Amino acid sequence: MVLRGAAEPEEFDEAPIPFQERREAERYTITFKLSVGANAREGAGSSVFPGEVLNISRTGVLVETTHPLVCSEAITLAISTDQCPEDMRMPRAFVGGAVVTRVQSIGGGRYLVGLRFEESLVQGTEFIMFTEFLQTTALTNWLLEQ
Repeated sequence: MVLRGAAEPEEFDEAPIPFQERREAERYTITFKLSVGANAREGAGSSVFPGEVLNISRTGVLVETTHPLVCSEAITLAISTDQCPEDMRMPRAFVGGAVVTRVQSIGGGRYLVGLRFEESLVQGTEFIMFTEFLQTTALTNWLLEQ
């Protein structure tokens, strides 16, 4: 075995590649309740249970729940618009599909669940207005805390 001195550092003509965000849309921290509907699995009936939104974007949401879900599972969400002012004329709730993208146990029988909204929600004009309202609310709350 031949040992040699320390190698000279290499020089590169190109700048390093900067970190790229993997999400399509920026997430905003805001909390509110929603309902999650999971389809039947192996003989079990369908179930609806509460979840708490921790952050949301135009394309997805991070929810805390006490029910374990499975990655790639298709679920149904019911998202209340109670936090919107009446003059926005939003529907009482948005009901639509989402796909589970990640599940993380955080102890105490609680889970963080990443959900990606289905296109039928993402492309709706009212839903876009709703998520923009939530993002504005989150930014306003953040600014007030500073």
